[in-house]
Amino acid sequence: MTRFHICAAAAGLFLAATLGGRPALSQETPVVIEICAQCHGEAGISTAPLTPNLAGQRQKYLLKQLRSFRDPGRESADGELLSDRSHPIMNAMTERLNDAELFRLAKYYSKLSCGPEASVKPLPMPEGADKCEVCHGGSRSNPFTDTPVLAGQKADYLLRQLDLMRKPERDLAERNKRRHRLSEIMLDDLDRDQLKEISAYFASLSCHIPE
Repeated sequence: MTRFHICAAAAGLFLAATLGGRPALSQETPVVIEICAQCHGEAGISTAPLTPNLAGQRQKYLLKQLRSFRDPGRESADGELLSDRSHPIMNAMTERLNDAELFRLAKYYSKLSCGPEASVKPLPMPEGADKCEVCHGGSRSNPFTDTPVLAGQKADYLLRQLDLMRKPERDLAERNKRRHRLSEIMLDDLDRDQLKEISAYFASLSCHIPE
């Protein structure tokens, strides 16, 4: 059984257990976190190359993504769709959680350690990565609390997300999509080899960036 099917089965069990109403997500040992750990790791550090680490990620960013999964296709105040995200497992996992439960999930993972200090020298910054660092940090701190920290994240996962944003129509068949208007503009003049270099660069950085 693949990790995707394991995660899908976990999502199915979670939903089956909550058909009678919304789950109670306690402050101490949230039951849904046990389900999240099937894909994202017990300490928020995943062993799967395409599954992101959640530990130490920005709380506001995590909350924003959880809401996007639960309520895909939400429009901005002026009616324009600026950001959208969909993933079949995450959509199913979040659809029965209320705002308070999503908040506690985001807070829980943001408080975990992102992992040990990097023991190897980071890769040189490739062309195009400087544009990413404006909003996401890298060799310096992330200046925005609602954008993800990319440093120390998995290279395969980062490349996958960049691919989705560069060509958002490519995975509609499997209901896995990610749209972000500003990122799409930033990626417009980069080829896939450059995206690989950018992903490898951020993955090589320590997640412990000074605030």
